[in-house]
Amino acid sequence: MASRAMKPLPYDAYTAAIICPLEVEMSAARYMLNEEHVQIPGEQHDTNHYILGRLSGHNVVIASLPLGSQGTVSAATVAMHLARTFPNIKLRLLVGIAGGVPSPKNDIRLGDVVVSTPSGSFGGVVEYDLGKQTPTGFVRKGFLSPPPTEWRGAIARMKSDHRVRSNKVNDFVAEMLAKSPRLTEYERPHPQEDILFSSDYEHKAGEPTCASCDLARVVHRETREVPHEPVVFYGLVASGNHVMKHASERDRISMDCDGVLCFEMEAAGLMNGFPCIVIRGISDYSDSHKNDCWQPYAAAAAAGIAKELLGYLVPSNVPHANDDLTTACRRHLFVTDPEKDKQRIESDRGNLLKDCYSWILLDPQFTAWREAEQSQLLWIRGDPGKGKTMLMIGLVHEITVQLQGQPENGILTYFFCQSNLLTLNNAVSILRGLIWMIVDQDQPLMRHVLVEYERFGERLFDGPNAFFALRSIFFNILEDAGLSTIYILVDAIDECDTGLDTFLNLIVQTASALSSKVKWILTSRHRPDIAQILGDNAFQHHIDLESNGRLVSEAVYSFIGYKMDILSQRKSYDSGLKTHVERVLREKAGDTFLWVALVCSELTNAESWEAESIVEDLPSGLHPLYNHMLSLIKNLRKGQSEVCYRILRSMTLTFRPVYLEELQSITSLPPRLANDMHALRNTIELCGSFLTIQRNQVYFIHQSAKDYLTASSGLQIFDADQTDEHCTIVVQSMRTMSHVLKKDVADLQYPGTLISNVPANEILRDVAYAVCFWIHHLLEFMCNSTNSDGRRDLLVSVHAFLQSHLLHWVEAMSLLGKVSDGLRMITLLKSYLKACSLPILNEAQILTVPRSPWTEIYST
Repeated sequence: MASRAMKPLPYDAYTAAIICPLEVEMSAARYMLNEEHVQIPGEQHDTNHYILGRLSGHNVVIASLPLGSQGTVSAATVAMHLARTFPNIKLRLLVGIAGGVPSPKNDIRLGDVVVSTPSGSFGGVVEYDLGKQTPTGFVRKGFLSPPPTEWRGAIARMKSDHRVRSNKVNDFVAEMLAKSPRLTEYERPHPQEDILFSSDYEHKAGEPTCASCDLARVVHRETREVPHEPVVFYGLVASGNHVMKHASERDRISMDCDGVLCFEMEAAGLMNGFPCIVIRGISDYSDSHKNDCWQPYAAAAAAGIAKELLGYLVPSNVPHANDDLTTACRRHLFVTDPEKDKQRIESDRGNLLKDCYSWILLDPQFTAWREAEQSQLLWIRGDPGKGKTMLMIGLVHEITVQLQGQPENGILTYFFCQSNLLTLNNAVSILRGLIWMIVDQDQPLMRHVLVEYERFGERLFDGPNAFFALRSIFFNILEDAGLSTIYILVDAIDECDTGLDTFLNLIVQTASALSSKVKWILTSRHRPDIAQILGDNAFQHHIDLESNGRLVSEAVYSFIGYKMDILSQRKSYDSGLKTHVERVLREKAGDTFLWVALVCSELTNAESWEAESIVEDLPSGLHPLYNHMLSLIKNLRKGQSEVCYRILRSMTLTFRPVYLEELQSITSLPPRLANDMHALRNTIELCGSFLTIQRNQVYFIHQSAKDYLTASSGLQIFDADQTDEHCTIVVQSMRTMSHVLKKDVADLQYPGTLISNVPANEILRDVAYAVCFWIHHLLEFMCNSTNSDGRRDLLVSVHAFLQSHLLHWVEAMSLLGKVSDGLRMITLLKSYLKACSLPILNEAQILTVPRSPWTEIYST
């Protein structure tokens, strides 16, 4: 059963209407609703009874004919009342069952679906029994209107899609049966129940079934490639005021009327006064061998195609319509705001300078990408610190200006990958960010997300299949007829740590399509694996920063000049000192923006009289500079250097940047330092220029700095193997959580309080990282450590912690809005324990907790 909306909507909120002549048809449509709405009182003199709800993003009205009524007059009466009661109805459908017309041209079978479309001189529906008998034969008269234009456009799109993928009927029927298990009559009958007899062979009179019919007169038909999947046929529907039960008459009328595909009894009463699309599931062959067992499934198949077809149309913008659904969908889709990420990065790295990126606007590869209609991909490659991200920010700015005031020229979406942020380092997050930005600018495109969101809810954006579900939505958006060119910019694609290959294949697929509206720009380091997937296709242009050394050097010189203007003003450099420092920076920069930024950061913290010796002593090149920075830390007083090493060790392994208050929960710090945020800030400033603090959160200054500390010379910060540091983080996390977490840590006293009303981030501020990520670190250690004694000892500690604090930890995860993540972590831990079969503890032991009355409250 579809869920019910809590508040009734007004009449004018409903924009789509489905008329189902029979109850079995009405029930099929009803139980395919994504949500059933509360009933509203009927208008005076309206004798119809309605089912209200939401289907594929549309607020819909379902009406059926009164029991025992049939034919064109009854259908017209229902339509008249419906149109008067619901004034905003724009989309109209007649959905139900019909008798099919099998032929050599159209291999129609039971359970298939017919959608009315114009053919020859007919508009989509033929009133085959309206006319007069003349000496020369029966002459039809009258003309029924074709389906409205918006329907015909949507049908063309759906028909095109079905050439390369299955229709969604069986998916929708399966969902309906899962929600309402008692609807078993709507299951698809066995193919053996689909029997077609020769047109000249009549059913034996008086026999209730075909058990006595001559099986030798059965028409042999080849088994379909996908036998359980209904086929959708497009063409003419024959409508009249009596049931067609004669095969020879069926074939004759079909031949006279441009090959009608099915017979029914209501459409002719609607088309001129209630122009609609007719969707009919085939339940028999319009012959004397009628078989009612196919009626429920045929009705469900027709309702399924109606649901799918509605998904191709934009829900009308009427008051109250779909506001709650859209708001919830946008909230669950959101993972980051790329615009805010851009602003943060720009703030961290200094203001955007046009002189630092303007050279690329004249590059032949860029101009070819921008101007050539079939140039879909520009790939910008360069070594770390070469300014790729600021270059991308510059291109975002230029394209934004280009499109301002001219939305018909396209829209822009972008994403900045960052390896050290879990929300910014995977393919699913990239797609979510890109889609979120697209629908934020072009809200009608939201319908492509809503159609799937109605089916799966927030699960659509999470889990093992999230990428593929989002990819399908992404493709549908790109193929939308209302979308012109779309510019998609993804920075630091090499920092996509999860799902990189699948995302690159998506790029290739969209960029190589001749009809593609997409123009991609990617930046990355030189990576052979990326080059191998992207290839060297005609649709692709490359800009290699190392091959543009002169232009990059000029951009770096502009950056140096900008930095020196600021420094000389702040530090009162005289002209001679400024000139000397600027000259040395130019000589040593090596075309690397990051090197300049790091050195200027050092100069900012020094006195003016130190500037000359600092720049003279600093080595050229990023790696030597990092060596120098690490040597300065090593030469600090022993206590200071050890604390700096501890902080750097922890930061290299965290799964996101941590707040200052969280640092003490994962790093063993001296007590006085852990509780003094000002002193802790000063200590982090002693960590060379590896780390920076922005908005009270500790970041690596650049991904290359983190990479340096986890390889080669930087490994000296670790006392032993890096893996052991994960163990240290786990132990410290459990120690801190044991002191902070307790029953009802938020002092709620009673269950049922809304999470949104609890200041969880304030209550759990110091331990939020530990609560959310300690199991991640545990699994990193357990899966990678070769120290069996260490693994055993850690599991003993984990067991003790869970015995005392499992429910407290679950409560904390819930308060932080991460309870589903917590369940996933428990599942991962159980899977690991089961896989490794550790003798010291099995999964049952480690996850067994004492029962208490509070256990039941937590479990709810």
